[in-house]
Parts: sequence; C-alpha cells; structure tokens
Amino acid sequence: MKRLAALILAVLMLFAAASAVYASPLDEALPAACQGASEWAEDEIAEAAELGFIPRTLADNLKSGITRAEFAKAAVFFLAAQFRVENESLLSARFGIGPENLESPFSDVSDVYVDVAYAYGVIAGRGNGIFDPDSLITREEAAKILMNTYRAYALTESDEPDASIEPDDAGLRFSDRDAVSEWARADVRTVSDWGVMNGVSATEFDPKGTYTREQCFITFLRLWKKAPCSRAKGTAKNLLTYGEVMDSITRLEFYKEFMRVETSRFTLVYFCQTTGRPGNVYCYIVWKDGGFRDVFDELPDAFLYDFDRSVPEGVKADENGDATFDCVADAETGKTVRYRIEAERGRIVREGMPEPSDFLRMTVGEIRERFGEPKLEYSEHGPGAPVYSLASVPGVFLLFTGFMMDEPLTDERIPAVVLLGEEYGEKWQGVKVGESIDLHSYDGWKSAVFSVMDGTAHIGRPVGGLILTCVVVNPFPVPSEDEENVDWAEWERLYLGIPQGDIAQIRIGRKEK
Repeated sequence: MKRLAALILAVLMLFAAASAVYASPLDEALPAACQGASEWAEDEIAEAAELGFIPRTLADNLKSGITRAEFAKAAVFFLAAQFRVENESLLSARFGIGPENLESPFSDVSDVYVDVAYAYGVIAGRGNGIFDPDSLITREEAAKILMNTYRAYALTESDEPDASIEPDDAGLRFSDRDAVSEWARADVRTVSDWGVMNGVSATEFDPKGTYTREQCFITFLRLWKKAPCSRAKGTAKNLLTYGEVMDSITRLEFYKEFMRVETSRFTLVYFCQTTGRPGNVYCYIVWKDGGFRDVFDELPDAFLYDFDRSVPEGVKADENGDATFDCVADAETGKTVRYRIEAERGRIVREGMPEPSDFLRMTVGEIRERFGEPKLEYSEHGPGAPVYSLASVPGVFLLFTGFMMDEPLTDERIPAVVLLGEEYGEKWQGVKVGESIDLHSYDGWKSAVFSVMDGTAHIGRPVGGLILTCVVVNPFPVPSEDEENVDWAEWERLYLGIPQGDIAQIRIGRKEK
C-alpha cells in the first residue's frame, strides 16, 4: 500500500501552492462544533469536530440516519486523523501514501471516499458489484465498519476478543444476540466490551436498527479514546516514517531551505522550490513519531514573505515540544504578536487571542458576553449580508447570512464566515470552496462589483480594509440594464442582482488605499 517515499511531497507541494490562494475543493473537516446535535451528544460532537472527524458535508441533520456511503466517508476522515495526515493524502495515490489502486469494485456508486474505504478494507459490498450507498446503515454494520477501521490503523489486534462467538455466548450480553448476524457477532461484542457502542437499552442491541450521524461521529470518538491502539495513545500505524518524510522534502528538485526548527516533538521546515525565478513557498510540520501537516495557510503573511525583518528573534522551541515566535504586526511601531505552534494538534494559534474558528461555533449571545457588542460595519442601501467587527478583537470580521441589514442581530445567530484582517494574515474561515450557496446572502447587489466571463461570475465586495472576492461557476444570469421587460423590483426582491451558483474560489485581498 505504501508508495515510494520520494514521490510523496512533490504533488503535495502543488496542492499546497493552490491552497495558499484558495481553499481546497476537496471535502474538509469541520474545524468547530456542529449545531443541532441532541443534548446528550453535544459535548462529544464538539470534541469530534475539534479532532477533525466530521466532514463539512455531514455536519448538519445530525439526528438523521446515516447512509452506508456517508459512514464510509466518516471512516476515511477518521483514518486520516489516526495516520495524522491530511484527508487529501488518502484520496489519491498521487500523494504517495494513499492506496495504489482506487478502481471502484462497485457498479452503483462513484465516490472516492467509498473507494478509499474499500481499499483499506473498511467496507464491503452487498455482492455482485453492489454497494447500496444510499441505504441507511444498520447498527451491526456500523459495528463491523468501526472494527474494520480499527484494523486498518492499529498496530496489533491482540486485544480483540476471540472471533469464534456462539450465539448464546455470555460475552455477547444482549438479550437479542441471536438476531446479530454471524459475520458481525465478534465485532458487536468488541465494540460493546470497549465501550465504543452501547445498546439501545441495557439489554438490547437492536442489530438491524439504523444509526444516526451523531452516533457515527461519537462512536468514532470513543474508538479514538477507548480502543487499545490509537493515535491518542501513540500506537497507531505510520504510513511514512519521520525520516522518509524529511528525505522526501529535502530531495525535492530546486529545494531551497529558509529555516528549520527542531523541537522535541516535531520539525518545522520552511522552504521553497525555485529555478532562479520566484518559487513556491511551503511550511510543513513533520512529527517525529509519525505524520505531517501543511501549515502554510496558518502563518501570518509577514512571516511568509519578509521573515528576516518580521520575525526578528526567529522561531524557538520550548520545553513542551511546542514552538513560539513573535511576528511584527505593525511595521511603523514595531508592535509584535506572539504565535504558538502547538505540537499536539499541529496548529498555529495567536496567543492571547481567540482562534478564528471559535467564532463559527459561538452564538451572538456568547460573543457579546465574551467580546462585547458587535459593531455593524456596513449599512449600504439595499439588502446584503451584514458584516460586524469587534472592538476587543481587531482584525476579525463576522459575516452573517440569511437576513437583511435592518433586522436585529439576535443572540441565537451564528456567523457564517469569519473574515480576517492583517492581524490574522488576511484570510477567511467558514463556507468552503465547492459549496453551493445563494450569493445574495453575501452581497447586496448595489454594493458589490461583479462581472461575468466565460461562464463564471466574479464578485467583489469591500469588507473593512479588505476585498472579499467570490469566483462562481454555473451562475444564474444577471439581466442587462438595457434589457426590456425586466421587473427590477421583483429581481431585487428575489435575487438581489447577484447570481447564484457554486463557489470556485474565495479570495481575500487588501483594498487599495
């Protein structure tokens, strides 16, 4: 399954270069807690989201049943976390560490996540080339997939109970054990013994009953925490060793290293590939106990492009295996902001300031209590997505969708997008590339600048000192101003003059002064 280590990062570099400009079109893990979970599930759902187990496309309707294809996708996200690599690294053999053969054995589904899950032995079909992707998964199927996922990343299976379990075996403690299919009995017993899956009651397992999205994510979380082998316990497999990853980086053609920082837990490599012309710049965390992560997008722009002057003291390791650096936030005053590179999560956070993703899971009431009253930044004529700032958190702009400028900002609302100013490196978090949205939720047509070229719509709107630009494919056409028989009042009411479609890119740029 492992490909030549020398191939691994050559293609990853190409992906990183694109992701530095706009978000990956591949499905991404939710960086914050989901809304709408059952009360009993809220804490565990929040923890699963923080660990990256929840795909964005499965983050709503958490109480609804989960299909076989959706469960396979969740399993792939969980595998990536156990291997401590980005999800993209498992989706194509081009990345060097994913399965070599992703040809689907199923005739009724075309889904890369299903293909990857099959390649790792996580899922199987119904027979005769049928996977049945849209059927709701049963509880005994969920138990089987949970254990197959465990076997894909675990270093040993010695802690599993004996697979030969008779129907009346006392180890399978449920009164309805006779209803558990023979192929699932050992796995039902194991997930029950480990406390990963509970019954629907103290005595019944309900093997043919269906499973919900929130149950899926919670049981993966419990597998992470309670199973004998786990990345959380330092006992998961590594797809590539630390040495193989470092060799792959340093042997890249036209490799030029700007900086290398060693801590007790990881190596930070900041480098570029260049042929004498300006090259592509990258920054990777490579964990010494296995795994790697691209952190280029999380670094402030000053660090990336003017390191010698903007980070005067360099990056320093500390006793915890983390690293810190002070970055100049204001060239005129020399004011610096401290950043921490966390070894545990491989994240770069700004010390003393909330992480931007925190706002995506907070209600307005919670924001008001912690950070003060949001200030409305834009009240141009015409409806549009209100954008608010916070006096106590400079550089953060909260964008709310789905209501008009003159509506009150109620305590229950949650930001849809967080736009980040210079203090945070002029980036954005929230809605991702590839999602289909009503763009009028983002921009009132009278305050936006847009053009349509080659079937794409380019829409720009000033946001504080920044410009938010959406590039949209499959746009709904905007009538020409010269076009006759257009009810412009009705158009404004329904569409606000902004085409709807699928986001191809979202960019943040500095507004001309």
